[in-house]
Amino acid sequence: MKVFVTMHAATELKQVLRFGLTAGLATGVHLVIAEILILSGSLTISFGANIVAFVPAVIVSYWAQCRFTFRSQGRVSRFLALAMAGFALNNLVLLGVSMRGVPGPIGLLVSGLVSPVLSYIGCRQLVFVQKEKARGEASL
Repeated sequence: MKVFVTMHAATELKQVLRFGLTAGLATGVHLVIAEILILSGSLTISFGANIVAFVPAVIVSYWAQCRFTFRSQGRVSRFLALAMAGFALNNLVLLGVSMRGVPGPIGLLVSGLVSPVLSYIGCRQLVFVQKEKARGEASL
């Protein structure tokens, strides 16, 4: 039993690390595109650039999560809903901490920590459901 728990924990840790890498890649895509849009003058409003950059970042994220993190197709509609919810949550947390007078860099850190944790849990439980779990739910 102990060996199984240790192997399961190691597998889960590897998956969390892969998730972190792919989330970092998607975040990088998001930030680079938003900065290009702002610095080029294409979109001078940061919020607009943020929304436009969100779309390709979600595409990169889904592709990377399917291929590298979870190694399964997942459910696109659930992934999109989760991504939009994460985006909204991130902005709400950022707004909330800034309204409380928290300095910008600390607010970004707080919102940057809350959203990925919930996103991983959502991806793991709702989007990229393991075959064994899905079969068990189907028999209920």
